[in-house]
Amino acid sequence: TQDADGNWYEVPYAEAPVTIEHDYNEVLPSLNMLFNVSDDAQVRLGIARTLSRPPLLEMRTGFSIDPTTQPPSAGGGNPRLNPYIADQIDLGYEYYWGEKSAATINLFYKDLKSHIGLTDGEVSVGDETYAYTGSLNGEGGEIKGLELMFQHSFESLPAPFDGFGVFSNY
Repeated sequence: TQDADGNWYEVPYAEAPVTIEHDYNEVLPSLNMLFNVSDDAQVRLGIARTLSRPPLLEMRTGFSIDPTTQPPSAGGGNPRLNPYIADQIDLGYEYYWGEKSAATINLFYKDLKSHIGLTDGEVSVGDETYAYTGSLNGEGGEIKGLELMFQHSFESLPAPFDGFGVFSNY
């Protein structure tokens, strides 16, 4: 660390290794079904609980202090972060004509049980107070929406245009 005069010195407690334990258990059921409506059309249904671990950078145990900023700042990771958890459902209709042409519509809903965000505040180290920024577990939320996709290959066009096509999604 650095003292008020700009001299660097080793802090005795920084020599000891740090061990932080954090565990979690999560059952992740999923169901995926495909219903053939006709030779050219199908309906897809997906229901699942999903998990995504936090980025390792946000789970670091390191902590940094910068007394040269105004106000002096500090920041660090949070090794006790829980993963992102979501219950979700997807329902889609797909229509295919030709080997390289399709149109789809998909509805989705995701009930986020948790997310990872940033917090700010103040932390005191010795006699100094630093503006702190770090990661924390936050409340969940909802994501819902609609996906549309269209693709078509214009194979009947004369050369050299016979390889053109359209692929679009929204």
